[in-house]
Amino acid sequence: MMNLTPTLEKHYTIKELNELLGFSRSKIDKLAKAGKLHKIKVGQTVLFSASEINRFLSECSQNGKN
Repeated sequence: MMNLTPTLEKHYTIKELNELLGFSRSKIDKLAKAGKLHKIKVGQTVLFSASEINRFLSECSQNGKN
């Protein structure tokens, strides 16, 4: 039987990214403003998708920096 339930991607707040990656809020803001980390705004809340975080981390590991 086919699964018709859509899967929702995990999204992280700045606070969660801070805990997950150890980046400060200002570092995350700078990365977003530089276009290196793409954010999603939902009202007043800024979110980052799990796929975006994975893309960023993969890019960092290829370049050897963040």
